[in-house]
Amino acid sequence: TDLTYYDYMPGTVFLHCIEQHQGDGGETMLSDGFNAARLLRKNHPEMYKLLSETITSFKDIGEDYTQFDKITQLPFLIHDARGELSRINWSHFARDNHLDVDLELVEDLYQAMRTFDDLMNNEENHIRLKMLPGDMVTVKNHRVLHGRSELQGGVSGRHLQCGYMDWDEIRSAVRVTRTKMGIVQE
Repeated sequence: TDLTYYDYMPGTVFLHCIEQHQGDGGETMLSDGFNAARLLRKNHPEMYKLLSETITSFKDIGEDYTQFDKITQLPFLIHDARGELSRINWSHFARDNHLDVDLELVEDLYQAMRTFDDLMNNEENHIRLKMLPGDMVTVKNHRVLHGRSELQGGVSGRHLQCGYMDWDEIRSAVRVTRTKMGIVQE
């Protein structure tokens, strides 16, 4: 998931292909994190519980036009007030190495992380597509994880431009558009 270091992570990711790698590889890979979590909960409930209760830090520190130091502390699997899974917080790049877990649970936590990662990377749980310049994919950032396959066959460019929007804005635009078009809500 993108922007895991935000308390209020944008709900939607827009991936726009500007340039695609000209060799093998470079496929966009999309994985259903909620399905992987469902399988983890069903087959390894203790691992699911550990990923739901362990607080970890996610951070992004650097400079891009201005300096930034973004950090949040959240569990990997986040649930709403009804106890339903509402957000996957998963990024190996943004996860800090500090884990708020008792020492005797560290190996169990890493095993749970590995098992969850394997479920997400299972071919049955993800889609691969080779985007062409001009293509755009939109995914629910709280649920769907994205990555790419290994680039092969020499050096060539691959550029995806990302954009973000929250679901509140999307739902508002849909309601306004329906009203303008005279579409009655049922």
